[in-house]
Amino acid sequence: MIRIMCDSVATSDYSELHDLKVDIVSLSVHYDGVDCLDVNMDFDDFNEHLAERALNLPTSSQPSIASFENYFEDAAKKGDLVVGIFMSSVLSSTIEGAIMAANSVKKRFANFECRLIDSFAACGPQMCAILDAVEIRNEGGSIDEIAEAAKRATLRSRIMFTPDDLRFLVLGGRLNAVTAKVASRLKIFPIITTVDGRADALVKVRTKQKADDKMLDVFTRDVREHGLKHVVIHYAGKKTDELKAFSDRVNQLVGIKVKEVSVSPVISVHAGPAIGIAYQCEEEIAGRFTKPNPQIIYAI
Repeated sequence: MIRIMCDSVATSDYSELHDLKVDIVSLSVHYDGVDCLDVNMDFDDFNEHLAERALNLPTSSQPSIASFENYFEDAAKKGDLVVGIFMSSVLSSTIEGAIMAANSVKKRFANFECRLIDSFAACGPQMCAILDAVEIRNEGGSIDEIAEAAKRATLRSRIMFTPDDLRFLVLGGRLNAVTAKVASRLKIFPIITTVDGRADALVKVRTKQKADDKMLDVFTRDVREHGLKHVVIHYAGKKTDELKAFSDRVNQLVGIKVKEVSVSPVISVHAGPAIGIAYQCEEEIAGRFTKPNPQIIYAI
């Protein structure tokens, strides 16, 4: 059997992963004096108070190497192969822990095989890679065919979001404090995306409305040039009138009801309250990488 597994930031809809027969290794959030696994958290309660948490910012932790070793060893003992799909190695060392654990298990079980995928993103693009991997697995594909499908999905996906409060990105070390102060004073809103796996400003605009407009302009251009396979609307924090208006515009553009999915608490504590869009095109999207041939698949 070929297992597909991922970390918990791919989606907050863990019931969907369960239905797809995808296993989850959870990251965790430390807040209010306790450590909570993503998969066990009450997202609605956490989101309700997200804006206030900048005053006492929660921290996040990757899965332990031991948790990966236990998972891989169980697969090895049962003769199962594994394809793991993870958030960007630039944003988290989660995949590094998985690689270390897989190599350790390989030393004890020579027949163990896995392919670990660096999505160079998180959330929607990571989930797109999972969906394509599941599709090929269900068609009877080999471990390498499944891994290649996940890689292609990564190259064809994009995520964009606009944060309401830049303090979260500053406190999380992903935005310079001086830059954020100037941006806030001038009411400049950056549209954040991933480039070479790191969080980066795609463009900066004045007013939140213009930021939403620009995200949808980029989305429309990508779909026009490269087609559309998957799309999801992401949000962190409370559900707002702005989120509804943004969703209505996306629904009108694509002609279907697009799912609204909260990002996991591990992501929201770094992004803060935000609205965004993630999608996969039928063809590769330019601008995701500035360096040729990034290593996406780690074969063990």
